Amino acid sequence: SMVALGDWMRLTDRIEEAGASLVMLGDSGQLPPIGPGLVFHEVARHSGYTARLTTIHRQTEDGGIPVVARAIRERQRELPWLLYEGPGQGVMRLACERSAAADEAVRVAGEIGTPGDDVQLVAARTVTVDRINRLFHDRDRGDQAEVRGPFGDLFSPGDPVVHLRNDYKAGLFNGLMGYVRSVDPGRRQVTAAFDEAEHTFEGGDL
Repeated sequence: SMVALGDWMRLTDRIEEAGASLVMLGDSGQLPPIGPGLVFHEVARHSGYTARLTTIHRQTEDGGIPVVARAIRERQRELPWLLYEGPGQGVMRLACERSAAADEAVRVAGEIGTPGDDVQLVAARTVTVDRINRLFHDRDRGDQAEVRGPFGDLFSPGDPVVHLRNDYKAGLFNGLMGYVRSVDPGRRQVTAAFDEAEHTFEGGDL
């Protein structure tokens, strides 16, 4: 769904040259391309040559996510979510000031599970992500040493981390999650484990 028009043109040109066929698989409910052209979404609208999978396996219907996601895609004015009044089942909404969003997210995470194990926080704005990361870091650091990255990120043993670009030589890929095993403030090095394999980072790699 995220393939832009230019990439589709290059791909279909090569397929036409080869006399090959093309089968497109994707989810029109997912993100549109970053570049111009809404190719996949438009193709998926034509029922004559589109087959649709209708059974959702990632979530159960009674969990609330499919129902709310469908309502958002259909641009419904009133969404079928619950008001958050404590841990429970379903999709819930907690109203607060934007400036308090990160603090409230951390508070709720503490109420519903163990961050990093049972709870995953997702935020739309980078500034909110940074604030949430800092709150958890400060809460869990204790008297452990820390290393500051070139963009101000702080790393201490136990901190969860995510790798943000593909590094085929090291076997690390964008989105791979791990945790900090140890830090060396003198050398400004961080050793993190991804799938239990340790990798050491320093300088711009942080």
